[in-house]
Amino acid sequence: MVKVTEAYIIYIFSYMLTSKNYIKLLFLFSVVSLGCSGGVGNSALKSDGYCILNIENRQSIECADYMFRELNTRTKGENIVQRSEISDGYKSIEINVDENLPYDYSVEHKKDYVKLNASSKKTMLWLAMQIVKLMANCDGRIVGDDLPPAVINCSTQQVKFDFEYREPYFRPNLQEKNNVIYGTNSVELDWGIWGHNLNVALENEEEENDNAVYAKQNNNVVSSQYCFSNEVTFKRIKEYIVDNFGFSKTYRQHFMIMPNDNAIACNCELCAQKGNTSNNATPAVSDLVIRLAKEFPFHTFFTSAYLTTKYPPNVKWPSNTGVMISTIDLPKGVALENGKSTEEFLKILKNWSRCTSKVYIWDYAANFDDYLTPIPVLKGLKKQLEFYKSEGVDGVFLNASGYDYSPFDDLKSYVAAALMMNTNLSVDSLCSVFFDSAYPVSGRMLKDYYLLLEDKFEAGGKPYNMYGGFKEISDTYLDIRQFVEMYDSLDMFIGIAENEEKAKLEKLRTALSYTRLQVAYFQKGGIYGYAHSCNKVMIVKPYIDLICNRLAQHSKYKDLNNYKESDGAINDYLRNWAAIRNNDSFTNLLTRIPLRTSSKLDDGYDNIRLLNDGVLGFDNDYHQGWMIISNDDLEVTFESQSLKLAKKLEIRFLNSNKHRLYAPEKVMIYKNNVLYKEIQIQDGYAVNDNMYTVCAKADVDVFDADNITIKILRPRNEGKNAIACDEIRLY
Repeated sequence: MVKVTEAYIIYIFSYMLTSKNYIKLLFLFSVVSLGCSGGVGNSALKSDGYCILNIENRQSIECADYMFRELNTRTKGENIVQRSEISDGYKSIEINVDENLPYDYSVEHKKDYVKLNASSKKTMLWLAMQIVKLMANCDGRIVGDDLPPAVINCSTQQVKFDFEYREPYFRPNLQEKNNVIYGTNSVELDWGIWGHNLNVALENEEEENDNAVYAKQNNNVVSSQYCFSNEVTFKRIKEYIVDNFGFSKTYRQHFMIMPNDNAIACNCELCAQKGNTSNNATPAVSDLVIRLAKEFPFHTFFTSAYLTTKYPPNVKWPSNTGVMISTIDLPKGVALENGKSTEEFLKILKNWSRCTSKVYIWDYAANFDDYLTPIPVLKGLKKQLEFYKSEGVDGVFLNASGYDYSPFDDLKSYVAAALMMNTNLSVDSLCSVFFDSAYPVSGRMLKDYYLLLEDKFEAGGKPYNMYGGFKEISDTYLDIRQFVEMYDSLDMFIGIAENEEKAKLEKLRTALSYTRLQVAYFQKGGIYGYAHSCNKVMIVKPYIDLICNRLAQHSKYKDLNNYKESDGAINDYLRNWAAIRNNDSFTNLLTRIPLRTSSKLDDGYDNIRLLNDGVLGFDNDYHQGWMIISNDDLEVTFESQSLKLAKKLEIRFLNSNKHRLYAPEKVMIYKNNVLYKEIQIQDGYAVNDNMYTVCAKADVDVFDADNITIKILRPRNEGKNAIACDEIRLY
């Protein structure tokens, strides 16, 4: 906690008075009030000392030992915790793990006695740490600052969680100790085979007949998908489970048996006999799941309801099976009201519920094309979790930024985990107690800003795009001025924070420097833009160097290398900024010349001025400065009286099979409506394995023209007719 002294207050006031931003004055009062506030405790737990007892069974003993060790290391050398019989004046805490309980946990609290009951060892460990945190709140001899706020109190209660499987797939939850603290599941701990990783069991280059595990279409081997009917497939999965997990009744694992992420279904003779079609792999997958479930009755086998396994089989599965239904077609971040996508989802849910007893959801809580710009997902998540609970869903895997750092992922892990236990909890309250606890100096400011995002997004009522660009973000929920003020205020809080909070704020500022650069890029010559526009020349502002250098500090953090899921290396992003900074006076004589078009433009790309705004697109990201055209050939006309000195024309395009963007067929130039020149497409350069650039370049003489028309013809191949163009440049 920061110490509020007269000198400290004078320092803050002097800082604030140098700024015209009124919002920073609000931050001042937040900091001062936090310094004067006390912690929230649970005084009923406080005692002279504590005795940790247990019911006599193995799991109860292990959990009691764990709680004793945790308390013993948190008591600053004080001898106040015993692992023995009851002592006078000490509060007894008894541990009981009983798999036959009809609820997940209970607390029985009397004056000098607390009994903790849980239906599993995993739940008991979480419950024990909840009690440790409550004890630390009221007993200054116990250190608990490293623990997030408890989401329970110590009153007598019986509780059944809203969902049995709970995983917020954020970086903090992937740290093993946090699974105990949050009470969550993890792909690292709970799954022997997870997601699209069946290859770990199936692919073995050293064995003969390796092609047997791959799908076939028209008798051709398709190595990007598997055959789920071949006996070799069953044999390899069985051997993998036996070798790594065994048959033990006490060690139980989940296994995901699902096709690779594509629309290919094997139609070999065996799969066809089971009922596979060209787009339906469910019959063969179902048969394999049933065989494995019978072979390993103490493990649990899942498949996904997605793509070729979207619809269930017409058979009842064993009790140790389940399905994980993808919600990718549902709107994100909003209440799931009546609509076509919701009705289709409920139909799939109902049909799968007839097939298997465990129905989990594969949900989403991120913009996978932008991990680093703060996205408000929690209030929408609460509404959707309430919906899933009402429809009988048993578990939730919340796909998010995973192993990559994202701003506020510590908050989101904590709140999402709590909501999956109890959907009735308040997002505002959870955010408040978390920020106050984890960020003693800056918490009030961060809380106010984050909840501002949540409230604005909720009020808008529009879903967010899981693969959205910055324009959508700023149009939906991100207020540019408020973001810049919050970002600038981090300098002050970093200056006065200490130890862990200081380190967390420095990392946060590093990540948010990406968003600050996004603001600069999309504002161009605006107040928060990256350049001054002068006589058709974009001159880079000096402060861009500072922000780029801050973002370059990402290399200090092993989990801060990417700003998006695919091909999103921050170094590539900075490389594009380096090109802008090195060419700090980019010239395009066409800048601000009015453009006209009769072409049918794509939704979201209907601003033709993007083609002559003086800003080059980023070669590794189609969201950055590129105009995508898929509905029509592009025809652009402009007056050329002020372009008499132009000698060269250059137009750049992206080419990426992965993103379905392709080189144009050709580019034609018309002077005064008469064809002047046809330009063939030249190679540009490779950006990465998935993307490269191509260029249309030509020497031109427009001295004798009053108007110029440029026609860009899209490729004529079916399904391959979208192009992405960044700038029509004359110089």
